[in-house]
Amino acid sequence: GAWQGGERGDNANFATLMASHGWVVFAIEYRHAPAVRWPALIDDVDSSLVWIRDHAAEYDGDTARIVLMGRSAGAHLAKLAAYRRPVLAVRGVVSYYGPADLVDAYEYPPHPDPLRIRSVEETLIGGTPAEKPAAYADASPITYATHPLPPTLLVYSRRDHIVEARYGARLRDRLAATGTPVV
Repeated sequence: GAWQGGERGDNANFATLMASHGWVVFAIEYRHAPAVRWPALIDDVDSSLVWIRDHAAEYDGDTARIVLMGRSAGAHLAKLAAYRRPVLAVRGVVSYYGPADLVDAYEYPPHPDPLRIRSVEETLIGGTPAEKPAAYADASPITYATHPLPPTLLVYSRRDHIVEARYGARLRDRLAATGTPVV
């Protein structure tokens, strides 16, 4: 939803599939831009993870085995929740075409650019990278790839014209350089 839309029930079939294989699935929501700006979205995710930490046992969840997973904007937030300042121990991250470096994406948007990435990011952050460099760095998972992080699976498509595979490749290389298991 480009940080601007989506609801936790949007992937109900996938969550049901995961649950049918014995996983406890918590689908969370966060407020959307432009109603809120960065960092309100990750604050919402962190609040949800605190709730999960405190209530997982009620659903037979094991907080020692938490894996965060998301698609697109949700994958971006999952990586940040695991990398930035985790509110609970995270055993792994699964990122389906999640943005990794908002500055790079802004400076080198995909071609074609059907979502107008610069506009989407300006709506999320509240300005350009030149105007808000600290916020862009804070909102970029690649910023935190300076030490070993939870094992990470990065899934991208060579044909994706929104979050190009090259963005994930740069994050993969940075994670690997820290000794983080990454595929």
